[in-house]
Amino acid sequence: MKIKYCRSVIRNNFGYGFVMIVLGIFAVSINSSSVFSYLWIALGILQSASSYYRQKYQYLTIQDDKIIKHNLISKSISLSEIKRVKKYGNSYKIEARDQSMLIEKDFIESESLTKLNLFFEKFNPKVVANLR
Repeated sequence: MKIKYCRSVIRNNFGYGFVMIVLGIFAVSINSSSVFSYLWIALGILQSASSYYRQKYQYLTIQDDKIIKHNLISKSISLSEIKRVKKYGNSYKIEARDQSMLIEKDFIESESLTKLNLFFEKFNPKVVANLR
């Protein structure tokens, strides 16, 4: 099961990267000897690549035996090692024997958030509700 990013998150990241590239090209056309002008272009390309990566791999993948949070450095937790899931107002904190994972609800589209909530209700290792 894939838990998808909100479309606005991906769109905003791509838009921000595009604006940085355009500003970098404009800055290079004004002053091509400045290293900072080229830095804008490089950062814009990295931001756009990050947006493409998020579009391709999405936020979470829940497989038969593990949860994978896709990031620059992906993090995975085996379902059998999960001790408890803490449910906060806008996030989940999954705790395993030797590691933990924070899942931000603000980045998840509403349909995928419903799937994730149903998954945690069925999984039920030890869900603890904390109100902060």
